[in-house]
Amino acid sequence: MFRLDTLFNRRICLPVPRESFDILPIIRFISLFGAVESVPEYSPSHSGSNMRLVFSSDTPERGGNGQFRAKPRAARLRHTVQFYESDAFLVRVASDYVLAGLQAAETAIVILTAEHRETLARELSARGIDLESVRARGELIELDAHESLRAFMVDGMPNEERFFAAVPPILERAEGRGASIRAFGEMVNILWSEGRAAAALALEELWNRLRESHPMSILCGYSMRGFANPSDRAFVSSLCGIHDAVVPTERYVEADERTRLVEIVLLQQQAEAMKSELRRREALETTVQQALIDRHRPPGARR
Repeated sequence: MFRLDTLFNRRICLPVPRESFDILPIIRFISLFGAVESVPEYSPSHSGSNMRLVFSSDTPERGGNGQFRAKPRAARLRHTVQFYESDAFLVRVASDYVLAGLQAAETAIVILTAEHRETLARELSARGIDLESVRARGELIELDAHESLRAFMVDGMPNEERFFAAVPPILERAEGRGASIRAFGEMVNILWSEGRAAAALALEELWNRLRESHPMSILCGYSMRGFANPSDRAFVSSLCGIHDAVVPTERYVEADERTRLVEIVLLQQQAEAMKSELRRREALETTVQQALIDRHRPPGARR
């Protein structure tokens, strides 16, 4: 079991680019203090070879009309970021997240690309969800990520006025059921993949502000394929800083404890090797620069 958002009252951000050796202090910090508990509402569960992510919720009750009857929930509402490597894993995460919400009599809002919405619908159906019924009752609201972005993006940035005109009515419709809300989306990942880092962070902040007037849980996904450059570290650091909880990719989440520890050791070794390589290159650069300086000195002044 693990918890990545806070440890001894400090925010932990694990999924920085693997090329960056600055991950070493974080890994060492986690290793020193051993196992950490799972993020509320989000923990890995292994069942044979089929892995499922389990989002905890109070045991629901069904009323006579077949709808789930809500129970009080003590868990804090969180804004969580999930990093992923494969689209299949993203859909599994979304499926578990939505299913837990439906079972807890919450309203689930998903804002995904057309491809991911279709895949999610098939996954939910395979897990016994009557999509027509939950849609008709307003328990599941599905929106297109690209169309949603067009509703409030202006000159490449989210427009605050348009955002607060477009999104709250959707939440108010969900709140009309008298149920809690959980939202899952990938609009921010779309912006980041298009090279609009500032727009992605601005949109994350708008969602955080919206939660002040519309309490809800939010889970957003970012593909690790978009973080291939060491320079992306600054964005990842900022991204982790504006979320309540951070969850690494399936390479960590789906692994058993021993595999996780091996992965940490390999990252530590990689970090040390990169630090050594950096020192070697700095020394070589200094040598080359000195050689160039000596070359342009008068013969009598050369060392």
